[in-house]
Amino acid sequence: MAAGRVARRLLTWASVALGAGLAITVLLGAGQQIPHRPTLVLVGAVAVLLFALSLHEAALVPLAFLPLYLVSERAGLGSIDLSVSDLALFVAVWPAAILGPRPFSPALRTLLWLSALYQACLLFTLIQNPYRANYVEWAHEWVLISGALVVGWTIGRRGFAGLALSILLGTASLLAVATIVTGIQQYLDGNFEAVYVTSPMPMHKNFIGGVMGICAIIAWVRPQELVWRRVSPVALGLLLVALAMSQSRQAIVGLAVAIALIAVRRGVKHPRRVLAFAALPALGLTAQTVREQLGATSDSARFNSVNQRVTWFSDTIDVWSHQPLFGVGLRWWYTDRFAQRFQPPNALLEVGSSAGWIGVLGFAIWSIGSLVVSTRDRSAYGMIAFGVLTDRIVQGQLDVFWVAVSASLPFIVMGICLGGRAAQVEADRISSAVATTPSGVENPPIRTA
Repeated sequence: MAAGRVARRLLTWASVALGAGLAITVLLGAGQQIPHRPTLVLVGAVAVLLFALSLHEAALVPLAFLPLYLVSERAGLGSIDLSVSDLALFVAVWPAAILGPRPFSPALRTLLWLSALYQACLLFTLIQNPYRANYVEWAHEWVLISGALVVGWTIGRRGFAGLALSILLGTASLLAVATIVTGIQQYLDGNFEAVYVTSPMPMHKNFIGGVMGICAIIAWVRPQELVWRRVSPVALGLLLVALAMSQSRQAIVGLAVAIALIAVRRGVKHPRRVLAFAALPALGLTAQTVREQLGATSDSARFNSVNQRVTWFSDTIDVWSHQPLFGVGLRWWYTDRFAQRFQPPNALLEVGSSAGWIGVLGFAIWSIGSLVVSTRDRSAYGMIAFGVLTDRIVQGQLDVFWVAVSASLPFIVMGICLGGRAAQVEADRISSAVATTPSGVENPPIRTA
């Protein structure tokens, strides 16, 4: 016992010394960098302040940053090329990982192990192709999946799942309104092409489609804990209109498949009607537009999105052929080793060219395993988690997979749902324990005069 007390005291003093050393190092570094990088120092100071506040509430930073997870604009930190979403996620990961609720649920632990397996498969390409962007992207992908899951888990497990999903839904609805307004102005000018938003921030049509699709799943399932549950049908309508205006085919296909599978899994009274009125028309319209673009014969037809993707697929396979087993390295299109300078618009081809067949194997195990894990919970939270993951995996086969917001948002939502479900189960367990005696017999009702 005495030895244990001594060990705990030594550990406490060591922690204090380490914390003091880190604080002194941060202060000295900040003082040195203020004249050169004032913005970066300010961001660091705010991050330290938020971390200190997180000692009281672990979900504070992850919850406060929720709207920022939907911002794809660059953060503007000089040579550090990060989107606002990635920067916010990176800052939120630390309090969530260090101070977040434990233990993790079995589902979350399995998802984290699957992500770790995929990351381990990428180690071979790190060794084979030693360059900076390779290492940075390896860590980046880990944050986009595992970091996002832990951030979402912390929010949900601390009891803020309903509020968090409502904030995401509200933020996405505002972006949908901006898209619709831009689209109406564009249509009045006689331009019925895909809508690209410039205000309040520049938004590509595929970014709009991806965000609208993910948040439309939340609005369609409508968990009881949503703060604005009664107006969620209005939000769903805005999101679907904005999605249609974006003309993002891959987002439409991803959402259609996700909604169809959720309808079947939920056992709705008429799942065939859902398939007929939602999924099948969307898939049919998308197939028709793809067929038209493939059949176009004009001089500019080879530059349309479908034919351009076919060319990119072929070029990516050519790059992959240089290192079939281990790949040529993550973010190879940022290097000067190849003439091709594009990110492959297909998850399997991107992983294959970057990490070879070993990476593809890891990605397949991760994606299939994650889908299997998400099917085990048939609650509203479980349906949302399954839906957003399905949407992302399907959409990722038709567009860029590893990209700011579109890659991290589904896993933030999944983490929120896993945490919210764990909080529900814990609350039910406590209620059941209070309602029964230690022997398991219900307490008799208390009579009042």
